[in-house]
Amino acid sequence: MFGRGFRYKENEQVLEELAALQGSNVFFVDDNFAANREHTKELLREMIKRKISFNWWGAQVRSEIAQDKELLDLMCLNNAGTVFIGFESINPETLESYNKKQNVEDIKESIKHFHDKHIRVHGMFIFGGDGDTAESIKETVDFALEARIDTAQFLTLTPLPGTDLFNQLEAEGRLLTRNWELYDGHHVVFQPKKISALKLQEEATNAHKKFYSMRNWWDNVSLTGWVTAVHRGVGWWITKRWEKHNRWFKPVLQEIVEKNRVEKTPMLNRINEHPPLNTVAN
Repeated sequence: MFGRGFRYKENEQVLEELAALQGSNVFFVDDNFAANREHTKELLREMIKRKISFNWWGAQVRSEIAQDKELLDLMCLNNAGTVFIGFESINPETLESYNKKQNVEDIKESIKHFHDKHIRVHGMFIFGGDGDTAESIKETVDFALEARIDTAQFLTLTPLPGTDLFNQLEAEGRLLTRNWELYDGHHVVFQPKKISALKLQEEATNAHKKFYSMRNWWDNVSLTGWVTAVHRGVGWWITKRWEKHNRWFKPVLQEIVEKNRVEKTPMLNRINEHPPLNTVAN
């Protein structure tokens, strides 16, 4: 989406911006906060030296930084609150197709290392890869709970225009719609290989409902505190709200799949009457 070059601000500029945010909540918007680890370590050291601190801060990272003890120690000393990690899948076939260069044991180990430093983990997963089935999706949710991920996000694979995935699915005749409003990670827009589009939509919704069900709110209180229970409660509310406002999509998707005439399907007019709410992502 942004080219293959790596660009970042100089640490001095970032530190000046951070100094103005003392005591607030801060989220570093980098896709990968520690893409350049030495650059990140230097930033964290200077934050400690200049006594720049926040009520809470979080960032998106890759799971392998959990193996870097120095980086974890610096994040801990800076009172990091939450890391947001794209684990994507626990299905070996899907992980390979996503070129993640990690396995389930790597994921488990990274979660443990972050928790050892009292840093919460928000795990993000994508359903709909060519190796995914209804059973593997259920297993992913069970894994997220058993591995004690604090909060989780379950998205459906979305073939963004211009990507190799989009071109591949278009060539294979598997795209179901070009209504870009639906390309949000929460609405199925293509035909998966080992599961129906309707089943994928259903399982993605059920994944959030199970993870954020009331019986699971308290699982991590002894590990990462009451704030995790609060976040899971909020997740439950968001899930209920999203499901309520998107009930219209199931019959629309059914119509698209059955007729296989995406742009000419009359029921697609209902999309404009009920624009999707992108609430689960947050």
